[in-house]
Amino acid sequence: MAAAIRGVLADNLVTDPAGLRAINDEEFGDWVLRHGAHPEVLDSALIRGLYDLVFGYRTAGSEQPAVAAGTMVFLVGQALFTYRGAFFWKMTAGMGDVVIAPLYQALKARGVRFEFFHRLEGLHLDPSRRAIDSITMGRQATLAHGVEEYDPLIRVGGLPVFPAAPRADQLRPGQVLDDTESHFGIRADVETRTLRKGVDFDHVVLAVSLGMVPIVGRELIADRAEWRQQVSEVSTVATQAFQLWLRPDEPALGWTHPGSTVSGYLRPFETWASMPQTLWSETWPAADTPGTVAYFCGSLDAAWPTEEPAQQYVERLRRQVLDDATAHLDNLRLFFPAAFTDTGFDWSLLMGAAGLTGAAAVATQHLSVNIDPSDRYVQSLPGSDRFRLRPDESGYDNLVLAGDWTDCGMNAGCIEAAVMSGLQAANAISGRGRFHRIRGYWLP
Repeated sequence: MAAAIRGVLADNLVTDPAGLRAINDEEFGDWVLRHGAHPEVLDSALIRGLYDLVFGYRTAGSEQPAVAAGTMVFLVGQALFTYRGAFFWKMTAGMGDVVIAPLYQALKARGVRFEFFHRLEGLHLDPSRRAIDSITMGRQATLAHGVEEYDPLIRVGGLPVFPAAPRADQLRPGQVLDDTESHFGIRADVETRTLRKGVDFDHVVLAVSLGMVPIVGRELIADRAEWRQQVSEVSTVATQAFQLWLRPDEPALGWTHPGSTVSGYLRPFETWASMPQTLWSETWPAADTPGTVAYFCGSLDAAWPTEEPAQQYVERLRRQVLDDATAHLDNLRLFFPAAFTDTGFDWSLLMGAAGLTGAAAVATQHLSVNIDPSDRYVQSLPGSDRFRLRPDESGYDNLVLAGDWTDCGMNAGCIEAAVMSGLQAANAISGRGRFHRIRGYWLP
């Protein structure tokens, strides 16, 4: 902390017009060492945890930390000086249930029209190369006879939720609905749809994740150097996660801090979160309910793009994540000592495993292999900040950008950045100043 304060003063960041951004070409660890921190500081739990929480390494699983100094100083300042009552405020059910579904409902109530089962194929420029002229989409499914509008939500425990699979009762029978959300899914489109400027749209908001930009924005990348620089200089990393449900509650397993989030632990799942507050919203047999649910996550070494066949790529990495998750259970003795016997992890405590052990038992839990281009986490590597495009500087008259990969001020991979970017995109479309009615802290 002393080195960071010294650095802010010595580098004149209080008066520099660029603010903390003035040091974003330098790696945070190098910066604090330059201002007098002892090298052992970088191996402290706090610093390792911060790097882990933002997947801040050159490559997944590497020991080479890499986060832009200004961004990290900003995040550290937020963490240490601005939180109210708790470092994290946790949701009491899944994000799709308590964040995304209500947003969908609110927008729909305001008159927004949603058309599901469309996969963006590409944005196409007009002859002047000043605007988006057309958008091509693959239509993945059509509605059943008599269904005028697809309703994506169902009710579980009183909550509106998105089901695990499309609601087939609203769709025409015989359509291929597997993996419709995945870039690697089966392509069985019912038609290719083309939207045209002045007929179907006036303005376009490109809100895909950065990993998809090289796929859907080929013409933009070919046309403008700043687009080529952004996709080449702003990096993404794949991530992996798994969740376990155990019959005893956490105190019975030996953990006395429910609701904790722990980072800086052993790889590849160096971060875990205690999430018992979500159990009320889950449906389990009354005679067999879990007392503990634990979420684990970490980065995943999955190069992209790849020349490996898609199905082989997906299957190989899914096997790897399953193997890594299974092996990681041995590391849980520190958290849940009572979940272990003399022979190792007590598999009978695992909900839903039906007597299975090892990888077979872990496969009955929830694994998330986040290798889809849309799912890759956007990093804040040193020197990359200058290559981000602002929401209002796509370079095209009718195109604005939204996402945590844009230059929104809080240039880090998080929901707050995505929200700020979306607000700025809305202001751009409405012809207002970028920060109109936006309050808070961000890099100037």
